[in-house]
Amino acid sequence: MYVSNAPVLGTGWVMGDWNGDGQKTPGLYKNGAFFFTNGIGGAVSWSSIWLGDFSGAYAVAGRFQTGLANDCFGVVQTNYSPPNVGFPMHYRCDLTTTVGTLYGQWLGIVLTGSDAYQFTAGDFNNDGYDSIAARRGTLITWGNVTPSSGVGSFPLAQTIGAPAGGTSLVVGGDWNNDSTDSFGLYYPA
Repeated sequence: MYVSNAPVLGTGWVMGDWNGDGQKTPGLYKNGAFFFTNGIGGAVSWSSIWLGDFSGAYAVAGRFQTGLANDCFGVVQTNYSPPNVGFPMHYRCDLTTTVGTLYGQWLGIVLTGSDAYQFTAGDFNNDGYDSIAARRGTLITWGNVTPSSGVGSFPLAQTIGAPAGGTSLVVGGDWNNDSTDSFGLYYPA
C-alpha cells in the first residue's frame, strides 16, 4: 500500500519513472502544476514543475521522447473546440526545471458516442516508447506514433466492453510480462 503525502489533493494521478531509474512512482496534475516524487512511502519529498493550466485536462504519462530514459508527463485537452475533430496533448520531459520546454502532439481521434473520452499511454508495439490510446464508452482506439515523432494516428480499435457495473477508467499496462502493453479497466467503487 502506498501512503500519500502529496502536497495537493486532486484526481489527475499518474505513475511514471520520472528520473530514469526504472522505478515508477506517483505524480499528480492540478491547476497547471505537475507534482511528482521519486520515492516510495509516506515520508517522501515532492518536486513540481509548471505545465500550464489547461481546462478539461486529462493526465497521461509515458516515454514520449525518444532518446530519454525518463518518462514524460502530459495532459490531453479534452474541451478543445470545435468538438469532434481531435485533441491537443501538451507534455514536458525535462522535470529538472520549474519552467521548461512544452511539447505537443495532435491526437486526431473521433469516436462515436456521448460518454466522456478517457486516455492512457502505453508501449503497444514493443518499441520501447509509449503512444496514446483513447476510450469512449466500450470502444478503444490507439496507434503507435510516440508523441515526439509526429501527429498521433489511431488506426487500431477494439471493443473493451464493461466487465462490471459502475464507472470505470481505462489503464494501460503489461499484464503478462511480454513487453507489450494492453488495456484494462479500473473500477474505483
